[in-house]
Amino acid sequence: FHSKSDRIFRVTRQATISGQRSAYAASNYSLADLMIEHIPEVEHVTRIGTTKGWVATQDKSRRFEERQMLFAEPSFFDVFDVQFLAGNASTALTGPNKVVITKATAEKYFGQESPMGKSLSLDFKRTFVVTGVVEAWKHPSHFNFDFLVSMQSTETDWYSKSMFEHWGNLWTYTYTVARPGSGPEQLRAQISRVAYEFGPPVLESFEVSFPLQPLTSIHLSSDISGEIRANGSKTFLQVFIAVGVLILLIACFNFVNLSTARSSWRAKEVGMKKILGIDRRRLISQFLGESVLLTMLSALLAIAIVAGALPYFSAFSGKDLTYASLFSWDLLLVFLGILLLVGLSAGSFPAFFLSSFRPLQVLKGNNNIGDSKMASRLRKGLVVLQFAISMGLVVSSIAIYHQLSFARNMDLGLDKEQVIVVDFYNRQLREQLPLLRDQYQNVSGVASISATSDTPPRQLNSWWMSQKKVAEQRKDLIPLIAVDHDFVETMGMEIVEGRDFSRDFITDEGGGILINEAMVKFLGMEDPVGAVFDMSEGTYDVQVLGVVRDFHFASIRDEIQPVMLFIHPQWHDHLLLLVSEGNYQATIDQLRSIWEETIPDWQFSYHFLDEDFDKAYKEEQMLSTLVITFSGLAILIGILGLLGLANYTAEQKMKEIGIRKVLGARISQVIWVQYASLVALAAIAFIISVPISYYFLEGWLSQFAYRTSLSWWMWGLGGLLTLAVSLSTVSWQSLKTALLNPVDVLRSE
Repeated sequence: FHSKSDRIFRVTRQATISGQRSAYAASNYSLADLMIEHIPEVEHVTRIGTTKGWVATQDKSRRFEERQMLFAEPSFFDVFDVQFLAGNASTALTGPNKVVITKATAEKYFGQESPMGKSLSLDFKRTFVVTGVVEAWKHPSHFNFDFLVSMQSTETDWYSKSMFEHWGNLWTYTYTVARPGSGPEQLRAQISRVAYEFGPPVLESFEVSFPLQPLTSIHLSSDISGEIRANGSKTFLQVFIAVGVLILLIACFNFVNLSTARSSWRAKEVGMKKILGIDRRRLISQFLGESVLLTMLSALLAIAIVAGALPYFSAFSGKDLTYASLFSWDLLLVFLGILLLVGLSAGSFPAFFLSSFRPLQVLKGNNNIGDSKMASRLRKGLVVLQFAISMGLVVSSIAIYHQLSFARNMDLGLDKEQVIVVDFYNRQLREQLPLLRDQYQNVSGVASISATSDTPPRQLNSWWMSQKKVAEQRKDLIPLIAVDHDFVETMGMEIVEGRDFSRDFITDEGGGILINEAMVKFLGMEDPVGAVFDMSEGTYDVQVLGVVRDFHFASIRDEIQPVMLFIHPQWHDHLLLLVSEGNYQATIDQLRSIWEETIPDWQFSYHFLDEDFDKAYKEEQMLSTLVITFSGLAILIGILGLLGLANYTAEQKMKEIGIRKVLGARISQVIWVQYASLVALAAIAFIISVPISYYFLEGWLSQFAYRTSLSWWMWGLGGLLTLAVSLSTVSWQSLKTALLNPVDVLRSE
C-alpha cells in the first residue's frame, strides 16, 4: 500500500559465523550513510530501530506499557506513505526528543485534547515532545507503530558510541528506495562494493554480503534472524491452500461419482427430451446450470459457516481477521471465480455423460446406463484418488504430530521445566536486578536462581575470539551468553570436562569461560580446559574452565552452534528462577509482592521457559491441528460419498447376490464380494499415496536439523485407518443386502 512499494527494499546482512552461514534482518548503523553518499542508484534510505517501555503523561495520570515503538529518521516519510493529521513531515523527527504518534495513541493519552507540543515520558526518565499526529496504517504490514521516536534521540545518552560505529552491532533496519530503472542485483552489488571499500577489512574474512529483500515479499518469504516481529509463513499458507483444494477435490469426486451412479434415474428424462427435439447443447447447459446452482447454495452455506467460525479461526491463527476483510470485494470476486470453477468442472462430466444417452436405448428399458464401462472406470478412478488423498492427509497428520512430539520431548541439554523467566528490558530495571535477585533467593519456592543476558530459544550475539599460544592463529565470531555463577546449576546443564564457575575463584568473573562441545569440535581442540583466548580483540583474556554438554539454545531447526558462557553482570537482562514443584501460584505471588515493594512504578511480568519453547513450534502446532482437522473432514466427506455408492452398488448387485445365495454362498462370502472391490481400490490408492506423501513429508522435515524419521508404520496405520473407516461405512448396507431373501430378489425373473 506504499506508492513506492515496487522499489522499496530492506538491506539485510549475511555472514559466515562459526562455520555456518547466518542471515540477519538488521544491519549496522553507518551503512545507510555510505549508501546515500556513494551509490547514485539510491533515491532514499531510512533506518528504523525498535524499542519498548512504559510511556506516561507528565502527571503520570495515564501510563501504559508500549511495545510498538520505533526509532525513525525524517527520511522515514520519504520511503513509506504516512498521512499527517497534525505536524510537518519534514521537521517532525528532526532533532532529539521528538515523537510522532498515531491518532489512536493521541486519544489514548490525551483524550480529545490536541497532543501537539505536549510531553510524554519513556520509562519515567526520558521526555519527548509530540511533534506530529498521523493515521495508523489500515493494511497489514511486517511492522507497525504507535510511536515514531526521532532517531537522533539515541545519539545522546541512549546507546554507546560503538553502537553507531562498530559494524558488528546490528540494531537498525535499513530500507532503501531504488531509482527507477535500477534493479535489486545492481543495487546489491553497489552496496557490497561500498561496504568493502569503506568498512572494516574483517568483512571480507567473514564473507559478509548485503542481500536485498523486496518490501512486498518480507512478510511471507523472510524467516531470517532478528525480524522486527514474527512474520507469516509461506509454507503454512501453501499447506493450507493445498489441503483446502484437496478437500474440494474430494467433494467434486463425490459429486461426479454420485451423478454418474444415479444417471439411470434421469435416463428417461433425457430420452424424452431428445425425442421432443431438445438438442444436446441445451441438455448440457441444463445439467451444468444445475451443478452451478447446487454449488451456489453450498457457497451461501459456506459463507455463513465461515462468518460464524471467524472469531475462533482468528484465535487459532493469531491473526486479527475481521468480517470486513472476509467480505471485501477482491476476496468476493476470487470466491465467485472458485464457485464457477467448481460448479462447471464438477458438473462437466455428468453433463456430457448424461446428454450422450441414446433415446431409443433408454426407452427400451435399459437401466444399466449408469454402469457403462466408461462411467464405471471413472467412478473407480475417482474413488482411488479420494482414498489416496485421505490416506496422504492421515499419514501427514501422524508424521507432523510425531515431529512435534519429538521436538517437545527431545533432550535439549538443559532443563526447561519449572523455570520462571523475569525480564529486565531497560536500563532502569536492570539497575534493580541485583537487589531483586538477592531478595528472590529467600523465597521458599525458589530452588535456584541465575541471571543471564539471553534466554532460549533465540539467536545469540557473537564476539570475536582467537586462541592464544597455538601454531595456527585464527579469528572467529563465537556466540556468547553472559551468565552468572549459578547458570549451569539452574538450567540443569552438565559439565563434561573441567569445572563450573565458582565464587571461590575471584578470576572466574571476567577471566574464565565455559564452552560447549560444539565449540571444541569447531576449533579442533584436543585439550580445551586451560586454553586461553583473546576475546573481543584484546578486551579480555579468558581461560577455559570447563566444557558443557551441547545444549539447544535455538530452535531444533538449527544445528547446535559453538557457544561460550562468560560472567558479565552488566549485560544481564533476565532472571531465571528454578521453582519447586507444588504451589506455583504461591511462589509467583511472593515474587510479585517483592517486586511491587521494591520498584512499585514498574509492572511485574513473567513467563515460563517451557512456554517459550512451545511458542517456537507454534507453526508446527497450527499445522498439526490443521492437517488433523482436515483429515477428519476429508474422511467425513469420503464417507458421505461411499454411502451413496454403497447404496447404488447394492441395487446393482441384488440379483447377483440372490443367485449366489441360492447356489449356497454364505453371508460372509456375500459380504466379502461387496468388500473385495473396495479393498482392491484402497490397495491401489495406498500404492499411489506412499511415494507422493513421502516426497512432501521428507521435504517438510528437511527444514529441521533435528528431526524424527519417517517409518513404515505411519503409512500402515494411515492405510488401515482409512480402510477401516471405509469398510465400516459400507458394512451396514452390505450386511443388509446380504441378509435379503433371494426369493424376494429373484421373483420378478
